[in-house]
Amino acid sequence: MIKQLKIENFTAFGNIIADFVQGINIFIGANGTGKTHILKILYSVCSTSDRKNIEKCLSDIFLPSQQAKYPLAQLLRKGSTCAYFSITYNDDKTEYIEINQHGNIGNPFAFTKKIHSVYVPVREMLANAPGFRSLYSLREIHFEGVYTDIIDRAFLPYLKKNDASQHRLLNLIKENIDEYVKSPKSGYFSSLTC
Repeated sequence: MIKQLKIENFTAFGNIIADFVQGINIFIGANGTGKTHILKILYSVCSTSDRKNIEKCLSDIFLPSQQAKYPLAQLLRKGSTCAYFSITYNDDKTEYIEINQHGNIGNPFAFTKKIHSVYVPVREMLANAPGFRSLYSLREIHFEGVYTDIIDRAFLPYLKKNDASQHRLLNLIKENIDEYVKSPKSGYFSSLTC
């Protein structure tokens, strides 16, 4: 589990510390304040345990212009020469990434914790999924990588058995949104991991 996220000079953030609790964490704020960017940072880091892939992952998720001389440098807050974010896990291990004004990534730690995660984008994609997936794989279209990730996960067959963490997460969702989440045996299921 992730315990804390610190961000400095990255996209909408000057300096922010987000402490997480076990269970469901909710971000509330006005449009343009960075709620989605927090989720994208977490998803980028959780999606890779390979330091070399973090640059590609950040590019796929945040979509900086590839026409720019230094694409990842566009993720720095305006006027900044370096951005930084770190993630601290429940075992108090901290891993961090720095991005300089040339878009180079400095990271003394290789990310060792790959966490299975799903980022559900705001734009509804499942209705267009079959055509979109083949289009995205063959053509240069401007969509964040999270859209293909959620489509790939959504079309997986049902799990044969849910583990305890999935049951716990489904129950938390049920309690917090006051809706009934059905199990695979009753025909409806979202493949959730935590």
